[in-house]
Amino acid sequence: MNPVSIYTKLWILPILQSGTVDLLSPEELYFMIGHELGHIKCGHKSYHMFTEAMYMPIANSDLNIWMSLVKMPLLNWYRISDFSADRIGLLCCQDINVALTTMIKMAGLPKKCYGRIHIKSFIQQAMDFNNNHSGMMDSIIKYLSINAAAMPWLVVRAGELWNWYSSGEYDRIIKRV
Repeated sequence: MNPVSIYTKLWILPILQSGTVDLLSPEELYFMIGHELGHIKCGHKSYHMFTEAMYMPIANSDLNIWMSLVKMPLLNWYRISDFSADRIGLLCCQDINVALTTMIKMAGLPKKCYGRIHIKSFIQQAMDFNNNHSGMMDSIIKYLSINAAAMPWLVVRAGELWNWYSSGEYDRIIKRV
């Protein structure tokens, strides 16, 4: 093994949890590694660390009022950075079904159900989540639920990735390479 391979493996392994490595296929690991490398290439990691270092120590302090003003924009950027990383993950694995299957598994699908993954249903759930609101109150609850979360919901990420893939942008980039 050459030194670059050793360095790359040492650099990537801390990013992936052992459960991730155990539960995903090699193709799905391409998506996950690409996703994490996407964060690094886009320069997200230093901002992620800054956000965590700034937010976490004062989140439960007497500065809660100030944090409530800062929390939403910080967490919103934190979540949106995953959309860019997902696109890079897809460019690495080069298979939308692999990317979506990875997201389904990471959303918590039990291992015993891995043989029955239904991507179309997951995409339909993502589209329904984005499009269906029965009223103003539902919209407000959805907005607050999403924006209070530190990590984007995988169904939202899948919907964003599917929309980007379906827009033709993925094919345009792949054909240029």
